[in-house]
Amino acid sequence: MANKEPTVSTDTSRRRNFLLQNDVFSLIGQQQINTISVSNVIEVLTRISERGSTYQAHRCRGILQQIFNYARALELCETNPAEAIRHVPAIKTHQHNNYRALEFNEMSGLLGKLRSADQSKIVQSRLALELLILTAVRPGNVRFALWNQFHGLGSKNPVWLIPAEVMKKRRDHAVPLSKQTVGLLEKIKDQEWHQEFVFPGVKKVGLSNGTFKRQLKIMGYGPERVHPHGFRSTFSTYANESGKWSPDAIEWVLAHVEKNEIRGAYNRSQYLEERRKLLQWWADELDKAA
Repeated sequence: MANKEPTVSTDTSRRRNFLLQNDVFSLIGQQQINTISVSNVIEVLTRISERGSTYQAHRCRGILQQIFNYARALELCETNPAEAIRHVPAIKTHQHNNYRALEFNEMSGLLGKLRSADQSKIVQSRLALELLILTAVRPGNVRFALWNQFHGLGSKNPVWLIPAEVMKKRRDHAVPLSKQTVGLLEKIKDQEWHQEFVFPGVKKVGLSNGTFKRQLKIMGYGPERVHPHGFRSTFSTYANESGKWSPDAIEWVLAHVEKNEIRGAYNRSQYLEERRKLLQWWADELDKAA
């Protein structure tokens, strides 16, 4: 019986090609392979990991190692810079404070508890947590969200416009809203909790700092399992590893500032529609997981 040639699934091949096109070729694609250095490879991997996907960065290093091994076999280069950093902890991530995050396959359990709670008791913290997960914004943005920041909830292009003064990077941030997010906001609005704050809290000035942590702990997800900020990492990792979305669009969803201000201003407009589709896809994926 003849040995079968090893095959790569279409989905795996698509994700690998997406990774190479968007993260590798854009930085070092114009260089001769024998001129690519360890620092060049580290630059590629750091850019990937800084958007919150350490796994994807390590996967990219493995792909590059295979490419350089093949090039060495053809005598196109003498060294393998990707192999040289195999055991070097040179990759950094956005989880500067070691925020604990769930894997996407763990979200089903959390969402099940979140959405199956006693519907006769509408709890602000539970609805706020769902809004946090759906939009991938920072916890503070949800805790102090104001109704006048939400626009076009009945239109084709609803959006949450968060002003620069409440953003970490001091830049206005537009969050396209999925159908699920609009439905959630309508449910919240029906409660008539407050004219100004979406979630007024006990003191009518927004939710307290520990709100999300307490709600998560009630559902069995204490600080040793997940941090409220960690849902941004879950979103980033899952979106990046799907291979369906531009890394820049994912970065804009997360409000990570583009260092090049000119390119940043251009991308803010360019990726708005893709971000809308991305967040709708994310909401749909969460529904499938729940």
